Amino acid sequence: MFVAVLLGVICFSILIGVSPYFQPVPATDSSIFLYTGDQILKGQIPYRDVWDHKGPLIYYINALGLLSGSRWGVWMLEFVFVFAAAWILYRLLRSVFGSWPALFASVFFLVQLKPVLDRGNLVEEYGLLLQVACLWFFWRAINSEKWQTYFATGVVAALAFLLRPNIIGIPLAIGSFFVWRMIKEKNVRASLKSFGAMVFGGIIVMLITAIYFFGKGALAQLWESVFVFNFAYSSQGDQSYFTVLMEGLRNLSILAPVANAAWVLLVAWLRGNANNKDPFFVFMTVLALAPLFEFTLTVLSGRSFPHYFLSWLPVLVALCAFFVYFVASNLRSSLSKVELSRIFAPALLVGFAVSFVLPLVPTLYLDLNSFVADEARFSLNLSGHRYETVLSYLYTNTDSDQKLLMFGNAVAVNWLSARTSPSRFVYQSPLLNSEYATEERVQLVIDELVGDPPIIIDTNPNGEFLPAIETRLDRVPIQLRPLYHFITEHYVYAGTFQPLNWDLYLFQGQGVFLDNANAQ
Repeated sequence: MFVAVLLGVICFSILIGVSPYFQPVPATDSSIFLYTGDQILKGQIPYRDVWDHKGPLIYYINALGLLSGSRWGVWMLEFVFVFAAAWILYRLLRSVFGSWPALFASVFFLVQLKPVLDRGNLVEEYGLLLQVACLWFFWRAINSEKWQTYFATGVVAALAFLLRPNIIGIPLAIGSFFVWRMIKEKNVRASLKSFGAMVFGGIIVMLITAIYFFGKGALAQLWESVFVFNFAYSSQGDQSYFTVLMEGLRNLSILAPVANAAWVLLVAWLRGNANNKDPFFVFMTVLALAPLFEFTLTVLSGRSFPHYFLSWLPVLVALCAFFVYFVASNLRSSLSKVELSRIFAPALLVGFAVSFVLPLVPTLYLDLNSFVADEARFSLNLSGHRYETVLSYLYTNTDSDQKLLMFGNAVAVNWLSARTSPSRFVYQSPLLNSEYATEERVQLVIDELVGDPPIIIDTNPNGEFLPAIETRLDRVPIQLRPLYHFITEHYVYAGTFQPLNWDLYLFQGQGVFLDNANAQ
């Protein structure tokens, strides 16, 4: 009970910083998930009605949270997922290494969330629970050799894939071990049965998902969004694999050195203790393989957003638990150092807490104190926020059924104003990808604007995500020129929102102009 309370307090203290109270305007990815989740509750289907390139599970998690009536319900699901991941991780590592290494690793796991959590409600954040659950079921499976636990391992692995296809390093490590063992062994029946149960569990989940989206007329759109686009997206990454890897190690600068040292020790230990029948050896082999897959799947994106490295945490902290276990075990082997072996893990935990946890306390205290003292803590207050002028205009001058196209990727405004996009491309930056943006896809956006002309707010004054609407046509990427031509032919500049410097465009000049409309 003490450990559960401790992990719960640490988890709450870290996640409160990404709650709606401190982050009233959701980040880009989060706003897309919230918007899509809200559309699901209104009967829409991801990919068919709202375009995005993440796995489908994230949108339904957000829809579940929004059943509460506010974004706080989504935040509560974040807390449940992360706390459950930490608790299951502790239970797993306690079973494998003992209590103190497990406690050390679980606390480490939560503390290292902070530098890579970005602003919360992330695919990789929810994926932590599924990654840990995959390890948990696998550990139980190799100890019990029951097909049901292998089946459950496959189910959880498939769910992780449905969150984001490149957070399946752990399942790939498990599968690689089984393939290697079947090659090495003459009698492969037992391994094939276990591996088959795991694969079957994954296939069942994927089949159910495919049938669901096929029935909704969205399977083809799912394929082209999650697979076709992501391959094109990865091929145009602007960073080298090595740069992404170094950024990941830098973001996890406290955890990485210990985990890397532990990996070297683990490989050396495996070479001297080979026993394919021993559950501990099997688990350690998977633990040695998993970082290689996790690192590879992350760097393939060619991008180093901090939250991409969340998926490294379960494996790296498990390696840290092994490090503590390994050192303590070797100390214990010397009778003259029995007492030292008993206090090594607690001493390491205390030293870690003093060095890395205590510096976080003042900020966490201020956050908690501010949250508790504010009687309106659960109310959304955007007074003075840079989005205030935009939202005020939309609330005052448009009906709730007025369509709104945020030209760029500021989907947060659609979500906050409850104004629906006329296009499934609720953000349009994917159309910059020349390998993905076919003439048909761009024409589809134009047809959607013709069918239900929206208000357009151009959020790209500096061309950060898309060229500004006023950009000369010959300077617009060739695949987007028909869209820009349509907008400039049918829309009228109606002023600029300050301080954002976002331009308002009205279809054929119909609607309320801003006071500064004549300034341009």
